[in-house]
Amino acid sequence: MFSRRRFSARGGSRLALLACLLLSPMLFLGKPQSTFAATNLALGKTALASSSENADFGAALALDGNVNTRWSSSFADGQWLRVDLGSVQSFNRIVLRWEAAYASSYRIQSSNDASTWTTIQTVSNSDGNLDDLSISGIGRYLRIESITRATAYGISLFEFEIYGVTNSSNLALNKITLASSNENAATTANYAVDGNLDTRWSSSFTDGQWLQVDLGSVQSFNRIVLRWEAAYATSYRIQSSNDANTWTTIQTISNSDGNLDDLSISGTSRYLRIESITRATAYGISLFEVEIYSGSSQPTVQPTTQPTAQPTAQPTTIPNSCPTSSNIALNKPAYAWFYESKTSTPAQAVDGNATTTRWSHLWYPSGPANAWLYVDLGSTNATINRVRILWESAFAADYQIQISNDRSNWTTLRSVVGNTQTSNDYNLTPVTGRYLRINMTKKATEYGYSIWELEVYGCNAGNPSYDPAPTPLTGSYSRVWVENFDGTNLNMSNWAYDNDVHVNGEQQQYTSNNVAVSGGTLKITARKETANGYPFTSGRIFGLGRQSFLYGKMVARMKMPVGEGYWPAFWMMGANINEVGWPGNGELDIMENIGYGNWTSGALHGPGYWGAGSAGGLVNLPAGQTTGNWHTYAVEWDPTFIKWFVDDREILSFTRAQIIADYGQWTYDNPKFFILNLALGGEYPAGYNGCTGNPLPAGCAYFGIKQSTVDSIVAGNGLLEVDYVEVWQKPASAAQYLPLAQQSK
Repeated sequence: MFSRRRFSARGGSRLALLACLLLSPMLFLGKPQSTFAATNLALGKTALASSSENADFGAALALDGNVNTRWSSSFADGQWLRVDLGSVQSFNRIVLRWEAAYASSYRIQSSNDASTWTTIQTVSNSDGNLDDLSISGIGRYLRIESITRATAYGISLFEFEIYGVTNSSNLALNKITLASSNENAATTANYAVDGNLDTRWSSSFTDGQWLQVDLGSVQSFNRIVLRWEAAYATSYRIQSSNDANTWTTIQTISNSDGNLDDLSISGTSRYLRIESITRATAYGISLFEVEIYSGSSQPTVQPTTQPTAQPTAQPTTIPNSCPTSSNIALNKPAYAWFYESKTSTPAQAVDGNATTTRWSHLWYPSGPANAWLYVDLGSTNATINRVRILWESAFAADYQIQISNDRSNWTTLRSVVGNTQTSNDYNLTPVTGRYLRINMTKKATEYGYSIWELEVYGCNAGNPSYDPAPTPLTGSYSRVWVENFDGTNLNMSNWAYDNDVHVNGEQQQYTSNNVAVSGGTLKITARKETANGYPFTSGRIFGLGRQSFLYGKMVARMKMPVGEGYWPAFWMMGANINEVGWPGNGELDIMENIGYGNWTSGALHGPGYWGAGSAGGLVNLPAGQTTGNWHTYAVEWDPTFIKWFVDDREILSFTRAQIIADYGQWTYDNPKFFILNLALGGEYPAGYNGCTGNPLPAGCAYFGIKQSTVDSIVAGNGLLEVDYVEVWQKPASAAQYLPLAQQSK
């Protein structure tokens, strides 16, 4: 009954969420961040295609810079379009401007000889229109190959654009560095980026040492040069990150012979890290310089010989092995980012049952690629010498095994790239630490991640307990924010128009023309007019990027149109929607009405409880009252409960404990933003008014809309009015309680 509502993936920098319930998820493809000037490398270049529909739709028309011309293939899957850039080029962004006949899934491939092709990205569930892809690489030839067509026709592109950077320098020079360790004060990390080959960084004498460079902002690069001292790594990883917490291995080097490693590696990120796997000597690892380049220029430092001095310090010892080893993770507290439902909690990955219970992450195909699961071993003296992961069929292709003593700073013990197995078993050099984490960065399937059992073998574990639950906020409410809708224009510091939303089978096209401010109220008007193929227009505004709030009393005074098929709503969504997707960000519906004058509803949508399975309910208004008159609709939102009110009368409530026990993960400890909209028809109204099927029943005009409601709209009665929106908070709200399992990586 309580349908989910989502944002569109289109519109430049617009917010991207999943698509509607029962429809295929849309793919959000944001523009890459870069400080470099970019040029379309494909413009006017030579093109070749698997086929063309006819002579009027040749391959070259996708590279002519004219969005009124296009290439169109024959009507079959597996069609492709190839561009020859003329020479090997670096690129960091690919833009596909689709005609109506688009590929719902396809591959981007590169080659230097037009014979051997490497797939650099596979895109699933594209919704056509514009796909703007942040893809970095090097190659002479780029090819897009259709896997599945969205229509019975072929595939067709107005333009195939490939962008690359135009300037070059050593991006690492004199940037901020961080290292896992330093041999002494004369060999600290900063000496590896000072441009001086007489200075160096050197680590302590164990494997797993690393050096990190902060480029200062997200940068594109295509070459990394490592100038090793005699103590080098025979095998190591190059890793990238945008937050210095979640790391992706972009290349693993085996059998290095030291001296100079000049690597052709392309990517886009803020942080780069070199992590040793195996040392060549009994000492640590040591680098004279780490150089990171964009473009094609040569390094500014060109030594003729490498210094040959040997390190003088002696290796340190490693932790002692355990005399006996057991699964020290068994039944210990476990946490995850996120878990799917009450039947797939983190605890079920450490319960000793590897066949019938499991932890699972958010399952939907376009859900976030990043996830983690960690276990609290109870002591910083816990010694770990083996980790075994038993995956369900939804396993991770790329992940890291990490350790920490504070749950904030994580050290990678093992980085896995290209995993194809559902059972991974690693013997480790003994190491001590309290928290053991599996940090997942790439899915092996279209779904999320799922682990039957995480086993950690060793000794000296403690007896920890789960983090305590929060306590209710104290103190009195005071008003901290209000929108009175004064003046004659929408306050754009508080709101934005949200026009590109088509979900839940709703029948309207949102436009800014249907939103007005006058006479001290916000007015959203439904009109019977065709726009973008939809039979009605209406309005929707939201506060993402403008105003968001964590906890408090959220109030709106509203007056709504009455008629079966109107769907006005006052609701909130988690501001981390672009990071974690829906419903992981948590949706809080303060007021939903589907045109019935005598009742309204409220709901929570989170992992495992969304759509018809949401936590919520409806309430009848007192006799003689109607939603067509002014009422206040509110929630009180606390770390421990959420309560709904109409005219200060409590109508519904859930505690944190209830949600966790009966539904799944509590996703209401993150800032959320407001949405106000007037939808028309769709799944929620249709479930009550019976306007569904083909043909529609008598009295129904559209999916979820009665003919009487259409008449009401034509007569000018389709008006949602909002007098004000207020936020009241208690003093403790400023502390912003965020339980560990809800913190971003």
